[in-house]
Amino acid sequence: MENESLATINKLQFQIAELKMQLKQQSTFCSNIGSTFGYYLWKATQMPAIVDMVLQKDKITKMAKLFTGILSSFVETYNNQMPPINTCETKFILNILGIVANLTTSKSGCHFFTQINDGINLVNHIVTLVLCTPYSLKHNLKKIAYAVLYNVSIQCNGHLLMENNKLIKTLDNDLKVTTYKDIDDTLLFSLKLLHSLTKNMNKSMCTIVRNEINLQEILKLTRYTETELTA
Repeated sequence: MENESLATINKLQFQIAELKMQLKQQSTFCSNIGSTFGYYLWKATQMPAIVDMVLQKDKITKMAKLFTGILSSFVETYNNQMPPINTCETKFILNILGIVANLTTSKSGCHFFTQINDGINLVNHIVTLVLCTPYSLKHNLKKIAYAVLYNVSIQCNGHLLMENNKLIKTLDNDLKVTTYKDIDDTLLFSLKLLHSLTKNMNKSMCTIVRNEINLQEILKLTRYTETELTA
């Protein structure tokens, strides 16, 4: 009887291991497909005609819900231990951000992402992604994410969606500069977003900025010459 139970347990453990392997393979396969198609859609949405097509009400609503689900799953799965940029999962997320960045270059796109619940929900998830993206990925994910948030912030009162002390603190961390070699696209996008968010501050945002932004770090940028900044 004991031997039969042991054999059953071993069989179940083998089946579980086999299922885990199948799930992992399926996940990798789906990520590969998503990354590939996402890349081509990212490039396609650089064309205004494609942006207009995607922004049709039924299409953009479904896409926003899909992207929100993907971002939510990615953050829940990896949180502060995200995979490197060369993995299919991270490339997939990067492509999604690129697509949204292109969509938010149009006024109708910004309207969707600042006034419609499904769009607002996606923006909130992008903010969450920014908050848990480690420094090692800041040159990729954060750069595109900041571009999205900047595009959203400059139209339709989109800046009101970003009254978030954690976001401002993250911006402050990304603005830290020790030498001119640290000045990169991510830092410039950080500055653009911060400038947009502080352009028409209400009392609440003013308090957040005062508490979270280290002005001395920003002033460091004024020490470098134009030649150094473009080197």
